[in-house]
Amino acid sequence: GAAADSGAGEPGGVGDWVAFSKRCRALGVDVIKRSDAAEGLAFRREVVAFVARATTALEGVEVLAKSGFAPDATSVMRTVCELDIDLAYICREDTETRMSLFFGYAAVRDLMTAQPINNLHRSADETALAELTRRRNAVEHDYPDKYSRNGKDKGHESVGKRAKATGRELQYDLLYAEACAAVHSGPQTLRHTIHHETRQLCIGPQRPPSRPIELAISCYLRLLDTVITFWNLDLSPRLGTLWDELTTAPPGGVARESQEEEPA
Repeated sequence: GAAADSGAGEPGGVGDWVAFSKRCRALGVDVIKRSDAAEGLAFRREVVAFVARATTALEGVEVLAKSGFAPDATSVMRTVCELDIDLAYICREDTETRMSLFFGYAAVRDLMTAQPINNLHRSADETALAELTRRRNAVEHDYPDKYSRNGKDKGHESVGKRAKATGRELQYDLLYAEACAAVHSGPQTLRHTIHHETRQLCIGPQRPPSRPIELAISCYLRLLDTVITFWNLDLSPRLGTLWDELTTAPPGGVARESQEEEPA
């Protein structure tokens, strides 16, 4: 049948979730500013990259959710979830080795990306391609499986195993799995083509959801907790206040029982 009108108004609560998310992002920005003013912080450039990317992704979730693009907001939420799991795993132990393997894997992926583009368009600069190959060859012994970014760190090469090692199993099972259902081709992502009220075909945005924002915030605050603890920053009280609001008095107005422990 004809596509249903999907211009449902924004329900109460989504705007409040966006406002709360902005407060969380403000803490992330302050974490970065605090690192700028400090000296001797371990892996500052690398850790700041995690915070900056997660902060941008969280804002992306806000924009997409408020615009009514639920599956797309959920897909971006997955980025925040993965960043949290990866950084927690890296900072947990053997940080120097894990950080090196994490960022060193870029040399493997850069060549893997350039080769098919060149095969399709024959447009790659041969000098640049040779340099990418040289960089890959210099580190490939660290990555027996080119699809495993943790390389020699066997036993934790999957996101699920890294989540388990950092006490984030429930986060992975619920949040990451839900995000995968939204982003990958399958019957679950196709459900988003049905209007939530009329049950007719819907092309375009639907009713703005708050769930992707809430899920992204929970991952984001955990990531900030990892950084604040790793660098021993005096921002734990602000983080604790935000976490308490999220778990006991969330913007949606309905207190929920936290299924995971509060960040330390």
